Amino acid sequence: MIKYLGYINKQCDTCSKYTGKHAYQYVLLFKNLYPKDYKTDLIICEKCAQRETGKKNWSKTKRIK
Repeated sequence: MIKYLGYINKQCDTCSKYTGKHAYQYVLLFKNLYPKDYKTDLIICEKCAQRETGKKNWSKTKRIK
């Protein structure tokens, strides 16, 4: 599940670039399958968010202008 957060100047947890003006929160599915110390809530950039949602669902997820 991915949702738009807004402006958070932080490094992307997947590609290590800065998120810039548009940050997204990516929550991994099946949290109980991961170890307890594993990070399941990720802050990602717009490019990574688009890659994770796919082309068909991107229009529902992307930021509203």
